[in-house]
Amino acid sequence: MSLFHAKIEGVPQFVSYFPAVHRAMQHFEGQTTPKQVYAFIAEHEGLTAEDMAHKNKNGGPTFENRAAWARFYMTKAGWMYAPKHGVWALTEQGKQAAELSQEQAVAMFKSVATKLKGHEEDVSVPEDVQPETAQYWFVGAMWDEGDQMPRFLQEGIWQNGYEHKFSDLVHSMKPGDRIAIKATYVRKHNLPFDNKGVPISGIKSRP
Repeated sequence: MSLFHAKIEGVPQFVSYFPAVHRAMQHFEGQTTPKQVYAFIAEHEGLTAEDMAHKNKNGGPTFENRAAWARFYMTKAGWMYAPKHGVWALTEQGKQAAELSQEQAVAMFKSVATKLKGHEEDVSVPEDVQPETAQYWFVGAMWDEGDQMPRFLQEGIWQNGYEHKFSDLVHSMKPGDRIAIKATYVRKHNLPFDNKGVPISGIKSRP
């Protein structure tokens, strides 16, 4: 049977796509684009031309939307993340997991809190998906060599500017955690309060 018509009893149809998305991600060694995931599923999960041409109420491809919702829930559950815009990736948990069973897919679906349960298929998937356990970090990008933010943005990374300082905190960061880059400065004039002529340290968030 084509994945397009597969249905696990008691849950929305896109939950059947969880194992297929996981297989596709493992095929691409844990990181690839949504387009490649869709192509892999279409080729290996028995989808016909009619299946691929089917549109949902929003006019988008139904099977792609189902796969994207599967990725949404897998990200919320800590199995996937987005290293940068337009790229899907498996976390270590997702990489090390064996074949995802239907029972695991149902349990994963039920473990994620969302207001949309049962009505996802006709709604566009949010692009910015964060795991429910994601942490948020306030970090710097200014080293002795200069501002590292352009390089971080280009490479989709962040690095600690110290060799040993804060290493325990840095090692506790997980794929999918969010960071805000800040810049520190000192201001003496034009402050919104009376600083009595004393230089005041401040922090400015980076866009």
